Amino acid sequence: MTAPWRHRGNPLVRRRDRVQGWVGVCAAAVVALGGPVAGAVSGLAVADGLAGDRARLTPVTADLRRDVPSDPGAPDGAPTMRAPVTYRTPSGRLRHAEAYVTGGLAAHSRVTVWLDARGRTQPPPPEPTDVALVSSATGSGMFACVAVLAGGGYRLVRGHLAAGREREWGREWDETEAGWTGRG
Repeated sequence: MTAPWRHRGNPLVRRRDRVQGWVGVCAAAVVALGGPVAGAVSGLAVADGLAGDRARLTPVTADLRRDVPSDPGAPDGAPTMRAPVTYRTPSGRLRHAEAYVTGGLAAHSRVTVWLDARGRTQPPPPEPTDVALVSSATGSGMFACVAVLAGGGYRLVRGHLAAGREREWGREWDETEAGWTGRG
């Protein structure tokens, strides 16, 4: 595809060719401008949502009430198992509940549990590195979606214009053939 503004005054370039050129320019502009904007907006929205999870939860120290076996399949230090704990809410009430803890701890170990506004235990919020990873993956995915949609739209328009061009060429060939062969 050549730049559509280079076709001005060229009698061999049809209207459909010009339209295809400008649709290509628009598709490229959507990818170049809309892709990064859509990626940044979606990535920031995900990051804000995940960071909000951390802000809504309160960490408290709890005592583990029984031994927790180690989990060989868990990442190092990741709370993957639920175990009974005793903790004090921010208001000072003593509570017994189950919370997510790291495997391989002995009874009466100190662990951090996360509480919601009602004082109930919740899974730990994502770490900042996890938030960054998920939000950047979301932003990249959104950029890719914009690029695929813009490219797909261009291909759809280009196919429609090519079909119209084929019909025009067929009609013109029928007229030209009739004049050459004397069948017309």
